[in-house]
Amino acid sequence: MSGLDVERRIERLKTVKSAFILEARSLDEQGLAAFARPLFRRAAELECELADLFRLQNDSRNAAISLFSAGSCLVQARQFRSAAEILETVTDRFPEAQALIAECGDQDDLPVVAETPALQTLVELLVKKGLITEDDWVGAFAAR
Repeated sequence: MSGLDVERRIERLKTVKSAFILEARSLDEQGLAAFARPLFRRAAELECELADLFRLQNDSRNAAISLFSAGSCLVQARQFRSAAEILETVTDRFPEAQALIAECGDQDDLPVVAETPALQTLVELLVKKGLITEDDWVGAFAAR
């Protein structure tokens, strides 16, 4: 992947993950945490992908920021084990990660529900708004 391709991919991923985070926060604030969790989970996956791309560019600062954000999103998604593992990698740069790790404690991960009619409707709305493409969502949980 050329440098320009990496930059374009980074910008696209930033846009998409921001859309997922904003929608997830909105749902969470409305008391619809169950619908927000898959969006937070997908945002975390995108943040990890961003971290990999930043590493390709030897940009450890932005890679760490993306990993911290991924861990935070996973806490919101109630994926505590994965969150703690990711947050452990950035505690030297972000001491506040320790508080999130403590929040994870010995809690079990909640199951990820990727497909419900209401969630599918939300995803379709994000696609119609042009914030994401169908490909940004499809396959997000295929490996789960």
